Amino acid sequence: MHRSLACALLLGGCFPTFPDSSLHPRDASPGELSAEDVAAVPDTEPADTRPVMDALDTPDAQDTAPPPPVDSATDTAVAPPDAEVDAPEDAAMVDAGRPLDPWEALFAMNFRPSASPTRWANAPDAAYHCLAAASALRRGQRGAAFTPAFQAQLRDATEASVRWLADNAPRWGGSGWGLTAAFDAFGDGTTNPADTVYAFETGLAVWCLAEAADVLVVPMHRTRAQNALAAYRRAFVTRAQEPRIGCLECGYFWHSLNMNDHGRFVKYSNVALAVASLAVDRYGADATARSQGLLSAGSQRREVQADNYGYLGRFDRLYTAAEGRSFDDHNAFEAYALLRAGELVGDDALQMYARLHFEAYAARGSASQVAYAACHFARTVPSADRTCRAYIDANGATNAAGVGLVMDYRR
Repeated sequence: MHRSLACALLLGGCFPTFPDSSLHPRDASPGELSAEDVAAVPDTEPADTRPVMDALDTPDAQDTAPPPPVDSATDTAVAPPDAEVDAPEDAAMVDAGRPLDPWEALFAMNFRPSASPTRWANAPDAAYHCLAAASALRRGQRGAAFTPAFQAQLRDATEASVRWLADNAPRWGGSGWGLTAAFDAFGDGTTNPADTVYAFETGLAVWCLAEAADVLVVPMHRTRAQNALAAYRRAFVTRAQEPRIGCLECGYFWHSLNMNDHGRFVKYSNVALAVASLAVDRYGADATARSQGLLSAGSQRREVQADNYGYLGRFDRLYTAAEGRSFDDHNAFEAYALLRAGELVGDDALQMYARLHFEAYAARGSASQVAYAACHFARTVPSADRTCRAYIDANGATNAAGVGLVMDYRR
């Protein structure tokens, strides 16, 4: 069992945190936690302690009918979930920016930015917080009427999460990210040391760095992202290097930089570096990153076309038809990473297959993981919108679901 879902899947009912990176279905059976799993689960906070963000204020009660709830990010009434947000009547509010759309308002009410250096237990924790804060900050920079105080908190949270990634990178050699302990990813006795660099952790960190470099205007973050991609390229292959790859327009990032994992096709870790590569290219042309990102995303598209909803890619030596029907919870990340890859390059086909992937998985996955993916599809899939809102209402947005409320490369 991948440690990333230990809290959400195995502890049942704890306040969700950002998933760790190390979910592998062969480590433990459902319902069992190893000592390593327990140590890896970050501290959690109960949902009922979530403070109302500074971005929200409630007006004093009036003698007349009670006023509707007010979001001080806009100082206007919060629209019901399915309603459009009308332009504010007060002309002074127009100067503050455009009204928040329903998903931005939901995010402002439920996301709690953190700048604490001890907030994150691992690289994915920091990277997800970074992606949420940076995406919301960009919306504020483009006119979304988050309050100045909330935008300052988002900036601080982005900076702090990037700093955590930079400060901890030496644990994995300085140009990539990985787990916090030795790990046998496939349960086959090939244990990687604790300093192994993994594709999933590195992909999330690079994705964060690309976003942070843009919204914070700090070129050093982009340089760090590009250096990490360059270091991982020795573990990228196409059909020319790996004949088992069954299409000319496909590429794969191996699961880690350790030779134990070379030749193993793992879908979620491959697509993590695909979307990260395309994010790097979006904010400054990087032809190699774009080419490899597109080839990697192309592999994931073809997995969906082949109805492979298992952990392993079809070209892995241990792949079976039964494996392809397992619908393990890595499908959540795979679906929304492919969606974002398609948005980054304006590829409608990638986005369509991402949606098909989500819809096939949504009826079969665990509730928290389905919700994490649903928030990424909430703007275009009504059923995903309902799932997302229900989860946020119950659990807040300081988790992987919150990222989907504010990340949108189409605008």
